[in-house]
Amino acid sequence: MRLSALRSVSTGHPTDRALDRYVDREPTERARVAEHLVRCAACRAAVAFRRNLRDAVCRLPQPEPSPDLLMRVLTDRASGQRLILPNAWPEARRARAWPLAAGLAAAAAVVLATWLPQRERPHAAVPSDWFVSGSLFVDAAGAQAPAPEPPLSPAGPADGARLRPRTLQYVARWTDTTGHERFDGRAVVALDSVRMDGAPVWRVAQTWRGETGDHGEHVEAETLWVARADLRPLARGVHVAPYNRAFGRLEVTQRFVGDSVLGAMHAEGTDGHEVRRPIARRLPDDGAPYLTDAFAPLFLSAVDVGPRWARRVTIAGWAVVPNDVVYPVALRVVGAERVTTPAGTFDCWRLLVTARGRVLDYWVRKGDGVGVRSRDAAPRAGRDGTRGVREVVLTGE
Repeated sequence: MRLSALRSVSTGHPTDRALDRYVDREPTERARVAEHLVRCAACRAAVAFRRNLRDAVCRLPQPEPSPDLLMRVLTDRASGQRLILPNAWPEARRARAWPLAAGLAAAAAVVLATWLPQRERPHAAVPSDWFVSGSLFVDAAGAQAPAPEPPLSPAGPADGARLRPRTLQYVARWTDTTGHERFDGRAVVALDSVRMDGAPVWRVAQTWRGETGDHGEHVEAETLWVARADLRPLARGVHVAPYNRAFGRLEVTQRFVGDSVLGAMHAEGTDGHEVRRPIARRLPDDGAPYLTDAFAPLFLSAVDVGPRWARRVTIAGWAVVPNDVVYPVALRVVGAERVTTPAGTFDCWRLLVTARGRVLDYWVRKGDGVGVRSRDAAPRAGRDGTRGVREVVLTGE
């Protein structure tokens, strides 16, 4: 029997392993340990030490693969070779607290973490609201989205020959529960036929300009290249400025190779420091078709949509962190309506778009599948804390 177990039997204190499990929020013996902590200051101090140790270790700088290594991986995979890539899908690896027996190495890590300057690090949070600002059909990122229930067939097959070069203009409005309406942003989505690595591809460029209280104008720009025939994503570049209070500018570059997305993130801090992170994530085998933010208003132009149509798509996130790789989205046609926007009056299919517990109403033109309007299905909190609904409408093309 271990010494810690003997001590538990003789003193009534939880074992070291039981305290580790309590800090890790494992259900085993959790209620018994919690009851003991109420009356035992020594064990409370041991739990506090474990938590501080875990948090300090998790804040230590993570070693990153060199750009040369990522380039070799990209080249090898493009030639058909299979290499193991870092992968945390479908759930993020959970950092565990180290036992006290970790000894001097852990203690040294705590000392280093205490003295290292802590900065707010950019992550791949997906901004709210789909198809012109941030991710298409998903709200702000926080956890990997579950698959739509009940399971739906993938949307498609997509026929890229149905697309044509065009430019779409949208405006977003926020209406609070008192009926007060305000301008919330403007977007331009441009589709062009270009060549990439000698092959014909579609290029989608989306630029979103809105207002952010502390920073003035907020700009999000994305350029996406997709295969001409089946609209598979090939590469993407994202620019956000400002990103948040700590980072005035963020850039994400991605290349989709086989079953993986590779690339890098670069963020410039407002105090002059920079953060760089490589991207190397596996995409689920059953996730296709994959879309990104810029392509949302156009994708349904390439598939057959009709009465009682119900399908799924998967949104590819920035993939900088494990819980922002993919977002399954369910699409269902619930009726036909005639919709008037500043760009005109159109016969449309009305869809319900469901992702991560949120539902949006979305209208696409029957003639060409272009998105002309979206609206929150229920009131929610806005950036200033007031509740309301956000609507995006087509204003020109």
